[in-house]
Amino acid sequence: MKRKVIILLTIISVSFAITSCDDFLVTTPTDFLNPAIYYNTPEQLDAGLNSVYATLSSYPLFGDKMQSELALQADEGFNYNAVPMGNVRHYNVSSSDKDILAFWKALYAGIDKANFLLENINKPVMEDVDRGYLKSEALFLRAYFYFLLVQNFGEIPLRTESAKSVNEGYDPRSPVRATYNQIWTDLIEAEKIAQPIDQIGHGGRVSKSAIQGILARVALYMAGHPLQDATKWVDARKWSNEVIKSNLHELNASYEQVFINYAKDIYDYKESILEVEFWGNNEPPYANAGKVAMNVGGPLYNKLSSPTYGVSYGWIYSTDWLYKSYPEGDIRRDRNIANFTFSTSTGLPVSRGTITAYGRAARKWDRKDEPASIRMLITGTSQNFPILRYSDVLLMFAEANNELSGDVSQTLDAINQVRRRGMGLDPKTPDATIDLTDALSQEDLRAAIRAERPRELCYEALRKGDVVRWGLFYERMQFANTEMQSTSWGTNVRRAYFENATPRDTLWPIPDYERGLNPNLTQNSGW
Repeated sequence: MKRKVIILLTIISVSFAITSCDDFLVTTPTDFLNPAIYYNTPEQLDAGLNSVYATLSSYPLFGDKMQSELALQADEGFNYNAVPMGNVRHYNVSSSDKDILAFWKALYAGIDKANFLLENINKPVMEDVDRGYLKSEALFLRAYFYFLLVQNFGEIPLRTESAKSVNEGYDPRSPVRATYNQIWTDLIEAEKIAQPIDQIGHGGRVSKSAIQGILARVALYMAGHPLQDATKWVDARKWSNEVIKSNLHELNASYEQVFINYAKDIYDYKESILEVEFWGNNEPPYANAGKVAMNVGGPLYNKLSSPTYGVSYGWIYSTDWLYKSYPEGDIRRDRNIANFTFSTSTGLPVSRGTITAYGRAARKWDRKDEPASIRMLITGTSQNFPILRYSDVLLMFAEANNELSGDVSQTLDAINQVRRRGMGLDPKTPDATIDLTDALSQEDLRAAIRAERPRELCYEALRKGDVVRWGLFYERMQFANTEMQSTSWGTNVRRAYFENATPRDTLWPIPDYERGLNPNLTQNSGW
């Protein structure tokens, strides 16, 4: 199975690094791979690429923090931990926040690995087409890492060459547009030489479809705040449509099955185009488990129930507006937002009845769906995390086509497929009781598309990016704060998540630690 291959290559990579520095008191640097003795074979090149992929599954990113504590859910949820915290968990952020620093460092480490790989991509003797596939993946990953950085920090140092000495790293911050231009250049080059997803057979590696879909996402961000480059709507439509026209993708008939598949380690590349890989249980040598379905996986588990229902921390809870946004009969609501808790006396699930959504844990992933043999693991899970799903591609196409006043029937078809599936219907079969029609104005369609995205994609680390690019971040956080004040939760410290947010929080501060190392780094406004 492909995951076993990754594990083996990772072990090879690690063992190589160890054997390269076992001499006592060596005077040459040992904290990086020497190109003179590495990247000489296709196997070494592939092992190096896997180390770049490992950035995605690292603890500061999708391995843990991006699922629960990095303020990425914006107004769709909040951290249930009521202990006042001086960190990003409650939008009480400082420039010394350790999680933001770890996020920055992990991404730049990944970028440096990608740069190093690209500089040595031509060393091994191998088929040009296979070399191209590896190059496309490395280019994509570098671009994606920069995409995460520019979204969250704005102007950042732009490095396209690997560090050669400890004296490097004093780059000034590059303009946001320059960073996006580099992202775009990398993705365009990667798309030309990428492997089709049906040849790969799963969404665990970067494919042509994945690159096309992320090109559409990047274009949407460039069309929105802060760049507001309206010309990018054309690119967003083009690249999302490339995925659609490929005929390689379609919605899984069951929304719930999409997430059951992650739990059961089943690939469905037609729906799940790109996902972060996890495996094992965080015990050597299988030490790449994550926190998918633990941080966001329903209510806090009861130890009595864990053999049946699995261990979950229940960190994130829903907001009332999100819960009520689902129309009656939308099966996504109870999959995304738990309608149960666990009895402390029996360990069995108990219906939440009519309790406010603020008392309902975000669910979506569910450890109950895992094989019984691994539900009890408390160190991590092997469930994968989606970076790009086909439903997102459809909604991106609908949004861009609507903004360009394109063929309304195409816009409606894209969004209605997602809506039908949400109601448990065949996505491809029109239904007059569910479908939006051409009677809607462009403005009405814009509102409908924006409303559909959180219903479909909540808790997938996309919401904050959406409301920021729409210029609605602070407005939405104020709305959530006011809404929560009107309930019995109004004085709860958990509301601080919304109350503390200010307009400056569209970006995070440049970490103090990095500014101490690099005197050329200026700070973001307001920090």
